[in-house]
Amino acid sequence: MDFNEFVEKYKVGMIKVKVDKNAAGFMCEQSSLLPQNIRKRQAFQRLIAFAGVAGGLVSFMWLPWWGASLILIFFLASFPMI
Repeated sequence: MDFNEFVEKYKVGMIKVKVDKNAAGFMCEQSSLLPQNIRKRQAFQRLIAFAGVAGGLVSFMWLPWWGASLILIFFLASFPMI
Protein backbone atom coordinates (compact mmCIF):
# COMPACT_ATOMS: atom_id res chain seq x y z
CA MET A 1 0.00 0.00 0.00
CA ASP A 2 1.43 3.36 -0.98
CA PHE A 3 0.75 6.72 0.63
CA ASN A 4 -2.00 7.84 -1.76
CA GLU A 5 -3.88 4.58 -1.32
CA PHE A 6 -3.59 4.90 2.46
CA VAL A 7 -4.94 8.46 2.40
CA GLU A 8 -7.87 7.47 0.17
CA LYS A 9 -8.83 4.54 2.39
CA TYR A 10 -8.46 6.70 5.52
CA LYS A 11 -10.73 9.41 4.12
CA VAL A 12 -13.36 6.85 3.12
CA GLY A 13 -13.20 5.24 6.56
CA MET A 14 -11.84 1.84 5.58
CA ILE A 15 -8.77 2.37 7.76
CA LYS A 16 -8.87 3.46 11.40
CA VAL A 17 -5.73 4.99 12.91
CA LYS A 18 -4.92 5.07 16.60
CA VAL A 19 -1.87 7.15 17.58
CA ASP A 20 -0.04 6.40 20.81
CA LYS A 21 0.95 9.90 21.95
CA ASN A 22 3.63 8.55 24.27
CA ALA A 23 5.33 6.61 21.50
CA ALA A 24 5.10 9.61 19.17
CA GLY A 25 7.32 11.69 21.47
CA PHE A 26 10.37 11.12 19.28
CA MET A 27 9.07 13.87 16.99
CA CYS A 28 10.04 16.43 19.62
CA GLU A 29 13.63 15.22 19.57
CA GLN A 30 14.06 15.78 15.82
CA SER A 31 13.42 19.46 15.15
CA SER A 32 12.91 18.97 11.42
CA LEU A 33 9.74 16.90 11.99
CA LEU A 34 7.72 19.63 13.73
CA PRO A 35 6.80 22.96 12.12
CA GLN A 36 8.63 25.98 13.48
CA ASN A 37 5.51 27.68 14.87
CA ILE A 38 4.71 24.63 17.03
CA ARG A 39 8.31 24.44 18.30
CA LYS A 40 8.26 28.15 19.21
CA ARG A 41 4.90 27.86 20.98
CA GLN A 42 6.08 24.85 22.97
CA ALA A 43 9.31 26.61 23.95
CA PHE A 44 7.34 29.67 25.08
CA GLN A 45 4.93 27.55 27.13
CA ARG A 46 7.86 25.72 28.72
CA LEU A 47 9.49 29.05 29.60
CA ILE A 48 6.28 30.33 31.18
CA ALA A 49 5.82 27.08 33.11
CA PHE A 50 9.34 27.11 34.54
CA ALA A 51 9.06 30.81 35.40
CA GLY A 52 5.72 30.13 37.05
CA VAL A 53 7.17 27.33 39.17
CA ALA A 54 10.12 29.47 40.22
CA GLY A 55 7.88 32.46 40.90
CA GLY A 56 5.49 30.25 42.82
CA LEU A 57 8.23 29.01 45.11
CA VAL A 58 9.38 32.56 45.79
CA SER A 59 5.82 33.82 46.30
CA PHE A 60 5.08 31.11 48.88
CA MET A 61 8.02 32.43 50.90
CA TRP A 62 7.25 36.16 50.69
CA LEU A 63 3.48 36.41 50.23
CA PRO A 64 0.70 35.36 52.56
CA TRP A 65 -0.66 31.90 51.86
CA TRP A 66 -3.81 33.24 50.23
CA GLY A 67 -1.86 35.50 47.84
CA ALA A 68 0.33 32.68 46.67
CA SER A 69 -2.74 30.44 46.32
CA LEU A 70 -4.48 33.02 44.11
CA ILE A 71 -1.40 33.25 41.90
CA LEU A 72 -1.27 29.45 41.66
CA ILE A 73 -4.95 29.24 40.68
CA PHE A 74 -4.52 31.98 38.07
CA PHE A 75 -1.42 30.25 36.69
CA LEU A 76 -3.16 26.88 36.41
CA ALA A 77 -6.22 28.43 34.78
CA SER A 78 -4.14 30.29 32.20
CA PHE A 79 -3.00 27.12 30.43
CA PRO A 80 -5.49 25.10 28.38
CA MET A 81 -5.78 21.43 29.17
CA ILE A 82 -4.34 19.32 26.38
